[in-house]
Amino acid sequence: MILKLNSKSNSKQAVRAYRLLMGFPMEDEFTVALQTATKNFQREKGLTVDGKAGPQTFAALVETLPDVLYKDYSGSVYVKAVQALVSTTADGKYGKNTRANVIAFQTTAGLEATGNVTKNDWLALWGCSYTRTAKGSGTNTVQPVDYKQGDPRWGKIVYTSTNNKKQTIANSGCGPTSMADIMATWIDAALTPVEMCDYAVKHGYRTKNSGTAWGFFQSIAKAYGFTGFVQTKSMATARAAIKNGAFVVASMGPGYWTSGGHYICLWKTDDTYMYANDPASKKRKKQKLAAFENERKQFFIFYKPEAAAA
Repeated sequence: MILKLNSKSNSKQAVRAYRLLMGFPMEDEFTVALQTATKNFQREKGLTVDGKAGPQTFAALVETLPDVLYKDYSGSVYVKAVQALVSTTADGKYGKNTRANVIAFQTTAGLEATGNVTKNDWLALWGCSYTRTAKGSGTNTVQPVDYKQGDPRWGKIVYTSTNNKKQTIANSGCGPTSMADIMATWIDAALTPVEMCDYAVKHGYRTKNSGTAWGFFQSIAKAYGFTGFVQTKSMATARAAIKNGAFVVASMGPGYWTSGGHYICLWKTDDTYMYANDPASKKRKKQKLAAFENERKQFFIFYKPEAAAA
């Protein structure tokens, strides 16, 4: 991750945390003043002076932080910065919500899930190189199966809990279709959106109007032995998970991917983009991180089950 002046690709979460630790108010913009402060910091630490916050600058900044951040630091700028990165209200209190979000991030990143933040964790939160324990199958290099909900093999099949024949997989089956991408890749190549929609209906996760309830994904995770399942709103947690071999279903709000609500399957991320299988489109494949962060509503993180890995 690289943060720089007026860049639309800047992650707001990362900018907020960086500003706090550099002595600025918690705001979304990488300003000229912050660029100047960054240059001064880089000059002081003997780094390349370019005014951009990247891996070397983050690493130098992390060296100035406490070795381990925990509840005794409540009220400090350090806690507020962590809260900004893990999508918790930045009130400075190292309470149960903050600890839970930190643990969720550590779990998905393959780090020791203590709920306390080490210097290693800081680097991971900024998407930099860090030492991690074994978890999952490693960074994804292969795109998962890319099903489309409007596929003529199943698009017209009714997907409803109210006997509404107008509700079909094509017009409301994005959630099960995204999940089917993961299932067909890791569990059974014969699984399709049809089986996932059947599961949603039988277990009460097909909503009356909007499609598929969020609870569907946790239920699937439990039923098929996915370990380390995490539901979160944190971009940092989702990106770390993807880099550590996870696939992620994302619930998206209005914007690039949808005019209302939509699910997509995330499989890759880099310093600029989030990459996805969009069950409703063959053209939409990626979006810049800052825009994606503004439109995301929730992430559902899946690691390859151990039985499937074997």
